[in-house]
Amino acid sequence: MNLNMSNIKEGEDVYFECDIQANPKVFRVQWFQNGQELHHNVTAGVILSNPSLVLQRVTRKSSGHYTCRAINLNGEASSNAIQLSVKFAPVCSADQKWVYGGGRHQPVNVTCNVESHPEASTFKWAFNTSSEYVEIPQDRIFSSRSRSMVAYTPQTHHDFGSLLCWGVNDVENQKQPCVFHIVPAAVPEPVHNCSVWHNASAAGEPEPHFTVTGLAPGTEYRLAVVASNAQGAAPPTVLVHLTPIDVAEKRTSPSAADSAGAGSLVSLTPILAVLLGVAASLVVCSVVLVVVMRARSANARARAATQTKIIYDKASPTAKGADDGGFVQQERGPDIILVKSDTRVPGEDKQLVRDYLRGRDGSFYINPGSLLNNGAVVTRETEALLPDPTTSSSACSQGAPVTRCARSLFRGGL
Repeated sequence: MNLNMSNIKEGEDVYFECDIQANPKVFRVQWFQNGQELHHNVTAGVILSNPSLVLQRVTRKSSGHYTCRAINLNGEASSNAIQLSVKFAPVCSADQKWVYGGGRHQPVNVTCNVESHPEASTFKWAFNTSSEYVEIPQDRIFSSRSRSMVAYTPQTHHDFGSLLCWGVNDVENQKQPCVFHIVPAAVPEPVHNCSVWHNASAAGEPEPHFTVTGLAPGTEYRLAVVASNAQGAAPPTVLVHLTPIDVAEKRTSPSAADSAGAGSLVSLTPILAVLLGVAASLVVCSVVLVVVMRARSANARARAATQTKIIYDKASPTAKGADDGGFVQQERGPDIILVKSDTRVPGEDKQLVRDYLRGRDGSFYINPGSLLNNGAVVTRETEALLPDPTTSSSACSQGAPVTRCARSLFRGGL
């Protein structure tokens, strides 16, 4: 393998050649970087041409140990590893602090780490704001092996801004500076996204986490988590946690049973109050309904007890003198008189009929209920058809006239 290692920089092409002596001839050659086989990939800049390897536009990721392996019918053999170190200008390291807080007249130590090959020999610092760009004097810069630190002290509120850092090595100066932000110091923000676990379930959780022991079962605890810095402490974040009750203790402890009973009674009190209120409402509604129904029943009985009697009064005919032309005229008076009767005496209807038949005053009594039940009306014009009140209704069965039988039935209905 032949390679010129004197000056390989990032962006250049590198050629590897494997010198092989074999009998019979080899039929396959493989190339490896740090033990991983390389495959032909023009897009990635890897070109395999048996027995050569070409790396185009190498980068710092191309650095490593390279070997080749030859294979024939009798076996295989590998070459010694050769180290390829690609030289590149300084670049900012990924894992470092980018924001620093401080107060006025308080020095802030800012550290800048870079990666390069060879290592950065010198560093340059500058302060940058939207209005000015000021280089930091070299006497305030401390550098050692790709690492530099500067002590920066803000004097006014205008001195808070960005610090820029460049590293320099034998290849060239750093193209993109590392940017660090200097902000006014303040107390930290309250912690967030906190959780509480029981027992050892928090194992494996990311830092920070805390373990509290000796907690009583079935007890509510309030845990306060506070973040602080040199400027002060943040408002506490309070976490509420109820420790679980041990099953065995719950079964054997009288105090646990008493507390559980008291808790059940307290929880049932609102339910009992609601049920009692509903029952009282139902009772009141029932009483009001009974009173209304009784009042309506009393009014119905009072209306049923009230009956109406109709007295028909037809004036007796009187003869007039010759001035009247010899015609018979009747006195004009009330034909029907309504009489309200609240009580009914047994036999009263029959007695009124007898009085009518014997009298000649032209008045008679009609019971509306009897009219509806018997369907007959008694008038003075039909008086000649009426038999004596003492005549038995059995005469209908002995061939009496139909009208007389109807009158007898009517009288019997009264």
